[in-house]
Amino acid sequence: MKRIMGERNNQASITNFNRYKRRNYINIGLIIFAVIFIYVMICVVLYFRSSPMSGYEVRVGSLSVNNVYRGIALRNEEIISSEDNGYINYFVSEGQRVAVGNLVYAVDETGSLHSSLDANSGTLNSSLSDDDLRELRTNAMNFQSDYSPSEFSAVYDFKYKVHASVLRMESAAVWDTLNALSAEDSALVNLKYASQSGIVTYFVDGYEDRTPTGLSAEDFDELKYEKEQLVGVELVSAGDPVYKLVRSDDWTLVAPIDEERANNLIKNQITACRVKFLQDQYTTRATCELITGSDGTQFLQLKLTSNMVNYCTDRFLDVELLLDTEEGLKIPNSSIVEKNFFLIPKSYVLNADSVDHASVLRRAFTEAGTETTETVIVQVYGESPGDTDSPDDDYYYIDESALHIGDILHKVDSADTETVSRQASLVGVYNINKGYADFRQITVLYSNEAYSIVKSNTSYGLNEYDYIALEADSVAENDFIYE
Repeated sequence: MKRIMGERNNQASITNFNRYKRRNYINIGLIIFAVIFIYVMICVVLYFRSSPMSGYEVRVGSLSVNNVYRGIALRNEEIISSEDNGYINYFVSEGQRVAVGNLVYAVDETGSLHSSLDANSGTLNSSLSDDDLRELRTNAMNFQSDYSPSEFSAVYDFKYKVHASVLRMESAAVWDTLNALSAEDSALVNLKYASQSGIVTYFVDGYEDRTPTGLSAEDFDELKYEKEQLVGVELVSAGDPVYKLVRSDDWTLVAPIDEERANNLIKNQITACRVKFLQDQYTTRATCELITGSDGTQFLQLKLTSNMVNYCTDRFLDVELLLDTEEGLKIPNSSIVEKNFFLIPKSYVLNADSVDHASVLRRAFTEAGTETTETVIVQVYGESPGDTDSPDDDYYYIDESALHIGDILHKVDSADTETVSRQASLVGVYNINKGYADFRQITVLYSNEAYSIVKSNTSYGLNEYDYIALEADSVAENDFIYE
């Protein structure tokens, strides 16, 4: 019995042992995964809460500006009228320059010269030279290339141009026929000579005595324009116009101009420019001036001193202004924004040349109420001269988020103070090179409906290949950019 009890006691001693608490080990991998998961979720939330953002790479470029005008050509024109009645024959082709005393036309009172020419008209074709045929062919090709069904009057212009060319070609035959007439018949042919030098043209339209300031908007209505061709009229009466004499190479082109383009000329102080005639792509220089017509309409006046003879038969001309523009950076207008800043005198700003360390000394108070100063880091976005020559009146543009209206600033090593109150705005864009929106000042040189050319290599401005926010309205200063 004792033996059995002893064995049981031994077994109990064996099974009776102390239990230890299990140690809790930290799972580093799980923590890292949780941190990454939380970070990803934050990025997803920020992405969906942020506005869509597109960037634009700044590059050097130019603008396509519509500077085409259709204007009225005004010249120093004198209408020459006939002094006799009879059949008229011309000896000068249209656009030809005549000197004083040159024979221009003849009036045949009896018709004897006219009859002789009709009798010998079959000999004209055999007398055409290669140059004559080339001139006729050129007129025909120009008419074919420029013809438009909406401007049927061009057909008549072509007809009279060919007629004028033929007149010049047959002038020798007219002169030979005149010499062959009897003394009695030739005495009845009145020869008319130029009393002044100039360019001869053969049309009248009522614009001969008009001045640039005497024009009105109604004068540019081509549906009401009437042009009377003088060439082709066989019989004239005393007092009828027979030709015009353009007495000066100086001439003027006047065209309507809208307010936006007029303001652009004024803004850029453009007083001279290159002009390209769309009719033949000829380019020359002209002086520019804005004038007011008789009805208050604003016109662009282009004064020219050359090549008048090439357009002496045209009253309406299409030209393009080739403005000399400065090279700059091309940016979309949607990127441009206007932002307000505090104006702080330059003498109150320390390390203004440093992007990250510019600062001002602002009045502050300790917990005990003692007055002291604190250094406030600011960023300079631009500078502007003051109203006087004093350096103390020059200002820096400081972001409004760094200071508040009413803050008192201290000048270094001086008892002078400045209260923050003055404000002004700058035109600029948001630079996103660093992943957040950073305002940059710009100087706009030229603009059209979609793009602007801004000045390059400016302080606080943009550089080529910078990235800017495409839509400035959807961005605020220091916003992080999520493309």
